[in-house]
Amino acid sequence: MPTHLLSDDLSSQHLAHSHFTNHKSHSKPPKMPLSRPGWALATISIITILTQIATLIDPTTFINDFGVESVEGVRLIAFLLILVNCYDLMGALQDNWAVYKFGIVARVAAASLFWSFGPAWRLLVGVEVGTLGVLGGAMVLA
Repeated sequence: MPTHLLSDDLSSQHLAHSHFTNHKSHSKPPKMPLSRPGWALATISIITILTQIATLIDPTTFINDFGVESVEGVRLIAFLLILVNCYDLMGALQDNWAVYKFGIVARVAAASLFWSFGPAWRLLVGVEVGTLGVLGGAMVLA
């Protein structure tokens, strides 16, 4: 085999190998600014996470406002709300429209469920409808 063909073949193998092994050549995608629904859901999520951390630490207000008698039950609700809102926050930071759409459906379901719990829970119905309006409006304006 002629030498120039051998050297071309080796350099192409080197390039192919370096393409797959050189991790420094891969850069992160540029950061995109948050869309309106991203800002809306991120804000809702952060506020909810902070309020639920407070409820996790001291569940007294939730117990008094909603008539839930179990401290463990209130802390479980707060913990699960923190988890769900962390998911929402990640979706918002990724501008994930599937998460926004799920957020709309989840808020309708939550408002319906809270309504069935009786008058003490109507405040949360208002919160769910309000956040539904904010998120839905942001999606329409995006």
